[in-house]
Amino acid sequence: MLYIAPTGTGKSTSSYGLQATYPNTRFHSDDWVYVRYTHALRNGGRIAPLEVTPAQGAPVRGYRVFGWLEGHRGEAGQVRGLDLDNRETAVPLSSLDLGQPVEAYAYTSEKVYYLRTNLVANFPLSAYEMVRSRFENVPDVSATFIQRHAADLDALIDDVLRDTGPAGDYFHTMSREQVRTLLARLIAFDNGRAMLDIARILPPDRV
Repeated sequence: MLYIAPTGTGKSTSSYGLQATYPNTRFHSDDWVYVRYTHALRNGGRIAPLEVTPAQGAPVRGYRVFGWLEGHRGEAGQVRGLDLDNRETAVPLSSLDLGQPVEAYAYTSEKVYYLRTNLVANFPLSAYEMVRSRFENVPDVSATFIQRHAADLDALIDDVLRDTGPAGDYFHTMSREQVRTLLARLIAFDNGRAMLDIARILPPDRV
């Protein structure tokens, strides 16, 4: 399943729920992707063209390559680009099978869950994995903020300390005020993120 949607619409939360519900699913990635458009080669491979060097005329680079190829079928020259394994390659223009359609391939950056840290407001135990991950845009909080959210924070603290598993054990090593400050930081900013290594959450054969 591929989610494509604006930020803040619950993609990561939904995919995390699917992983927990369906044991035969596997995680691929949760991040931005970059798309490469590829032409077929006559040997069965594909190339994402970056530059064409025609036998006559100046090189053509970037997005202009695709229009040039369509308008100059049969011309001699060389095309430089990337294969599907991200290796740079160069082939004669005659090796392109321009009768085949252009195909798009999406490439991801890394196997990381970018979870909103304020997710702990609805799933308190998620704080356990978050606090062991690298934070992004997670601010320090003032005493005023903690006082203003005292009731919500007390409920969250009770939830994490009540746990009888690893999460509860972890938070019991801290004072209640330390837990309060930590949870307050997690809920303080809508764009706070924790970058979870999914390999710590799922078995290796599901990543």
